[in-house]
Amino acid sequence: MWDVASDWASDLDKVTVEILVQEGALLPQDFVTIPATETRKAMIITRNVLLESWLFDALVWCYAEGDSQLQVKNGRAYVNGTQVANAASVSPDALNYLYGKMGYKVLAGEDLKYAEAATRLDFSDNGLNQVSVKIEEE
Repeated sequence: MWDVASDWASDLDKVTVEILVQEGALLPQDFVTIPATETRKAMIITRNVLLESWLFDALVWCYAEGDSQLQVKNGRAYVNGTQVANAASVSPDALNYLYGKMGYKVLAGEDLKYAEAATRLDFSDNGLNQVSVKIEEE
């Protein structure tokens, strides 16, 4: 519920209100479900092209929300003392940290091979431009 009040003497058609909200999903997601088989549980994964600016913005949101693990000093972002971003680049550590905050984990090993085979998608690019994460198995 939003509480909005105004002095009725103000001319409301000249008032601009901007509300910025970011809740839960720090990064954009596009889900693909891999059904369960006899030997594997169902997996829900996401594969996105992510811009470094999105990752940096998400880090700033976490910092603004008072995340105790995140520090910003001199235009650089640190997680538990390790630099993960600056004005020019964002490291894979930042991506892992942000997805971890959202309750996901990056696909690796047999899970990654299985997801690639089941979806016929190539998740092998370890850069920030193409990622895959797994929501906990259902």
